[in-house]
Order: sequence, then C-alpha cells, then structure tokens
Amino acid sequence: MPNKQLFYFTFNDLPGGVYNSQVIEVVNYLNGLNPATKVRLLSIISPRGFLKNRKQIKALIPNAVVLPTLAPLKYWRVNILWLFVIRLFSGFSKIICRGPVATCLSIDAFKDSTVIYDGRGAVVAEQEEYGVYDGSGIEHKLYSIEQKAVLKSDWCIAVTEQLVQHWQDRFAYRGTQHSVIPCTVSSAKTDKSESIPSSIANFIQCMHNKTIFTFAGGNGKWQGIDLLITFLEEEVKRNDNSAALLLTPLNSELEKLQKKYPHRVHIETVSPEQVHTIISQCDYGLLLRYPTLTNRVASPVKVAEYLRAGLKVIISPNIGDYSKLIANTKTGYIWEEGMQLSLSKIMDADREQSRMIVEKYLAKESEDIAEKYMQIIRSVGH
Repeated sequence: MPNKQLFYFTFNDLPGGVYNSQVIEVVNYLNGLNPATKVRLLSIISPRGFLKNRKQIKALIPNAVVLPTLAPLKYWRVNILWLFVIRLFSGFSKIICRGPVATCLSIDAFKDSTVIYDGRGAVVAEQEEYGVYDGSGIEHKLYSIEQKAVLKSDWCIAVTEQLVQHWQDRFAYRGTQHSVIPCTVSSAKTDKSESIPSSIANFIQCMHNKTIFTFAGGNGKWQGIDLLITFLEEEVKRNDNSAALLLTPLNSELEKLQKKYPHRVHIETVSPEQVHTIISQCDYGLLLRYPTLTNRVASPVKVAEYLRAGLKVIISPNIGDYSKLIANTKTGYIWEEGMQLSLSKIMDADREQSRMIVEKYLAKESEDIAEKYMQIIRSVGH
C-alpha cells in the first residue's frame, strides 16, 4: 500500500529559533511517528530574502516546498494560486495549517481534503492588544479570518485549554473536533559547550557561586521586559548572590540595568543553537508577562526549554496552562509584582525533576503528545 501524504503548511513564517523548534522539528517528528504517512513541509514566505531563507529551510528539510508570496499580505488571497498548483501535482489527503491565513487558503483551495487548523494563539487579540499586524492591510479582516479557520476547518489544534475556551467565547465554537497540544521540545539535546561565546563563558565562570537568573527570547511588547527588569532590579539589589544572564536584544531599559550592575548582569544575543547549552548553566528561567488575553491563551515554548535545561521557572500567574503546571509540579514559582522570593542555587535533584516534567508533558516524544498526533494522522478526516 503506498504511503499517504500529508502537508504541513506555513504562511509568512521565516526560519529562526521558533520556526526550527515548532515547524522543522514537528515535521521531522511526524515523519518518524507513522511510517505509513509521509509528511511534507509547504512553506510560503516573503520574497524579501527569499533565496537565503529558502536555502536555510531546505538545508533542514531537503524535500520542503518553499515558494515566495505572490503579493503583500494585504492581498493574501492571491496565494491560493500556489495551492492550486500544489493540488495538481501533489496527491495528499490532509493538510495541517499553521495559523489562520494558511488555514483559510487551504479551506478554499482543497475542497476534497481534510484541513486542520494549527492554532498558535489568539490572533485578533494579538492585534487588539499589541498591534502585531499594524500596517499589514489585514488588521480589520483578522476577525473573519480567524473565525473561518476555527469554525470551517475539519479539525483544530489548540496550544492550550484556554485557547479553546477563547474560541468558544469569541467565535461561538461549540464543536469537539479539536486536540490540545502545547508547544513542545525534543527531550534530547546535543548542543556542544564549546559553542558558548567566550564573553558568556567568562561571565558564568565568574558567577558560578551565585544564583543565576536567565531569560532567552525576544523583546516584543507581549514579552513583559519591564516586568523582567522590575524583578531583576529588586533581586540583584537585595541579594549580592544573585546574577542575571539575558539572551535578548538590548534596549534602553535593559542597558540601564546592565550599567547599574555591570558585574552581575550580562546581556547578549546568541544563535538558537547555543541557547540550551548556555541556560543549562543557570538556575532559574524567567517568564514574566502581563495578564492580557494574548498571554492567557499562550503556550510559550521557552517554559519547556527552561525545564529541559534543568532550570526552575519563575512565571507570572495565568500564562496559558503553564502557570498551573509549574505550581502543581513544584518546578518553579508564581511571581507577581511586589512579591519577594527567597531563592538560592538549585540542586541536581531539582534539575532532574524539571527534565522529568518535560519528558512527561512537554516533549514531542511523550506518550500523550504522540497519541494526540497519531489521532490526527490516522483518524481525522479520511
């Protein structure tokens, strides 16, 4: 019996740390999960830097189909022409679509195939709260796009239970055709320590007797960088044994913090491949965000990355399903402004506990995650 083909479709997502862990790793994982189903990546990306980005994607998945968008995002519908071509030359029965635009294109193009919406967050809320799509030309169309993806697809994947609840509240979703699969990581990690920049290696060596707090991520509006600074300024000020290693782009407020504590705060950007090795030598990973809808339904992959690295997590309340997980498994602490936590370097047993929680709940290799993906591959649609 010939292998069935399933497409994993991304639209306007560029290669990088999140793309590698949440797209490349997922496609490779699905291909190893069920030999009877061949999963192929379809990625439509911006023509700006197209050849460079295409090369990066195909270096990781050689048989990926990588195509340039045909028009600015405002005219996203014209890209259905690419999908008509795909339909002519590629036989497949299902397509998993990352994000609502990819899903809406697929619903219109593939009438006889099963379309699965891979919902990564509350898209309309992201625009309302943070202006993520400002200037794109689709700001006022997002409601109908996200609504169609949720209500008209054959199956939905949500990253949190809170996202499903949001669909019910916002779009009157009443179905049961969905799975909740958080942003996951691979439990095994093989980054080599020699890849650490010397500046960071020297900082870690100098701070090896201190409690090191770390943050690895961007400085977008939803990231709560000001909360991060509030926490660290108080912690470093009152505790001489605290230090901070932040793997994030420098901004004016972070620069002030670094200048105030030049020997105990180090800020630097590194490649995604270097992050695991670096943060593994810290004690606590920080995920501090405001209680916006965007954050309440989110599944920030950095929580899983912190735990996989053997860290405890300091997290704000009501961040997706993660705040409850951290509290229930005793792998970290819930922090709100005004709180003072009494923290010290973590023990080897703590590190092992964090890694065990990842393997059980947040690793692609976990039985629960595998079962949910197998349900989609085998049972959803036809």
